[in-house]
Amino acid sequence: MKKRIILFAAYCIVALNLYAQLTTEEQPYSWNTKTTVKLQKINSVVLIAPDKIRIEKEDLKNDQRPSPIRYAYPIRVNYTLENSGVWQQLDDGSKIWRLKINIPGALSTNTYYDKFWLPKGCKFFVYSEDTKQSIGAITNDFIGGSQNEPIKFATALIYGEDVIYEYYQPTSVKDTPVIFISRIDYGYRHIDNPYGNTSRNFGNANPCNININCPAGNNWQAEKHAVARVSVVSPNGSSWCSCALINNTKNDLTPYVLTANHCLNGLDAIDNNNASQWTFYWEYEHSGCVNSSTEPTHRSTVGATLVANNSVSDFALLLLNATQDIRKATGITPYYLGWDRSGNAGTSGVGIHHPQGDVKKISQTNQIQNHSAQINWSGGAISLPNTLWDATFFNGFIEGGSSGSPLINNSRRVIGQLYGGSLASCDTSYVKRYGKFSVSWTGSNTNTPATDNRRKLQPWLDPNNTTTVLNGISCPTITNFINQPPVITDTIIANCGDINVQNVQVQNGGKLTFDAAGTTKINSGFKVELGSQLKIK
Repeated sequence: MKKRIILFAAYCIVALNLYAQLTTEEQPYSWNTKTTVKLQKINSVVLIAPDKIRIEKEDLKNDQRPSPIRYAYPIRVNYTLENSGVWQQLDDGSKIWRLKINIPGALSTNTYYDKFWLPKGCKFFVYSEDTKQSIGAITNDFIGGSQNEPIKFATALIYGEDVIYEYYQPTSVKDTPVIFISRIDYGYRHIDNPYGNTSRNFGNANPCNININCPAGNNWQAEKHAVARVSVVSPNGSSWCSCALINNTKNDLTPYVLTANHCLNGLDAIDNNNASQWTFYWEYEHSGCVNSSTEPTHRSTVGATLVANNSVSDFALLLLNATQDIRKATGITPYYLGWDRSGNAGTSGVGIHHPQGDVKKISQTNQIQNHSAQINWSGGAISLPNTLWDATFFNGFIEGGSSGSPLINNSRRVIGQLYGGSLASCDTSYVKRYGKFSVSWTGSNTNTPATDNRRKLQPWLDPNNTTTVLNGISCPTITNFINQPPVITDTIIANCGDINVQNVQVQNGGKLTFDAAGTTKINSGFKVELGSQLKIK
């Protein structure tokens, strides 16, 4: 394995793209091109905004039952490089294609591609007309697929009613890209546009919700890194749910994600498992306790495969796409939650979640009990006895958009994921219900054969069924050692990508190297100053 060491001074400042989908994180070619050819002006293609009265009627019905909370309505289109936009050849022989779309009144847009593939060396960007937001460059490295078998893909939300798509192809590339924009979703609620006139300090959620970096979250700063808001796609639009990374007994950082079955919008592990257009927003939280008018950085990855789910305990387990590796994304510190499949609740716990797609929140409970009766949910769903936990939160709240978020007990292990509960505003006496991890483990009470791995957690998280409980894990940060670094294996290095080494002091000089077994040790010859930071790649 090739490894290299990069030294960073502690005082260095790194500039980040505030709307960073997993990309090369560079500006669109048209923003900084040095070509002497003047870029043509492109006119907007104006789409018809959807009927808000119809949308409100649909939401009034859907919001009353366990379901992901919709925030954007679908507008179906048919745009390709051949039938839309403007091509232009530049002075060096390279080419650029651009398409500008306007949806009057949209708070945001997010875009879905039924077919997407780029030749190596080419770049694709999505950005706002005012140039305050951009996604890109998306390159072949981040998408996979092939020209003959392009993938389905998505790009994260762009605020406002105008969005521009740009494709750049250098002269050396002869292959033809495949870009088919099939949908542009119209954001109409649960969206705080930091560049508009309606920003509410990123506080769509009820005021009784508590930001994760308030005192209530002080003891859960590792676990918070596991939780993300996820934009799920269905024929009816884009919706918010919550989810969490979860560990497996190999401790190999496989990016499994736990969420709720009712967030799937028709996906199923057996016959429709493609979640390649789901967008996961990581580390979406305020740095302090108080809501801020400055939006947290967008850090997102796209795509997953549904590997297991069932409706009995309302669980879904996804595997994130390898081409959108969370461990390679800027500013993301992944943590993989531990779990407890014993069926014991513990004495207390927390829920960490994204209510209404808002910034990350925390809720505290000291009442977690088995629900022994059948529940007949509005909308027709039924929960059998002893498949759910009842949790009453004394601090914080749970709302739509929190669905799928983990219930973590006082031993710091997941025991379930959020199904539903009362919609009453800020009343802590109302019970919230979570599908039991122990029921999801075996897939009991399902109509599928017991041997079907796609209806239970055990084959994925503990293939040999070796343990009842498992602790969480993260990529290690090596801190405060003098001449005695901890062991780091090749497996950890390979799966983490970067390992941070902070506040290292090596007496009489020293060098961080790898021995034949893949562990690290200090040798003489390289001095690491106190307060410096190393990255091991």
